[in-house]
Amino acid sequence: RSHTCIGRAQSDAGDDADDSPALVSISSRRLFAVMVLVVMPRLIVAYALTVSGVYYLVFSASMGDLMLNAMALAFIKDVDELLFQAFAPRKLKTLQSSIKPLPSPPDFIEKNAPAGI
Repeated sequence: RSHTCIGRAQSDAGDDADDSPALVSISSRRLFAVMVLVVMPRLIVAYALTVSGVYYLVFSASMGDLMLNAMALAFIKDVDELLFQAFAPRKLKTLQSSIKPLPSPPDFIEKNAPAGI
């Protein structure tokens, strides 16, 4: 049974020069929960915001209204990141900014890489 594990990143040369945290593995249950509870709602909100935002901008009466509506749409799109920056603990922000992403499986890269690369 696999658990989510945060370890230390190892450089390719094998030395410990890069000592930043890295997500080593994630359990299938946690991955499923993240996909269902985080990724899917974010995609749905992004899609709804895109469709309604384009509709909102297309029917702006003047250039001034268009600019104002575009700025309002940009604010709505970025409000979650602004709230994170304002209210998240410093330790969490430091961990989030320094953690390395999970590496892509080599099979996936080989199968999906364009020819000639």
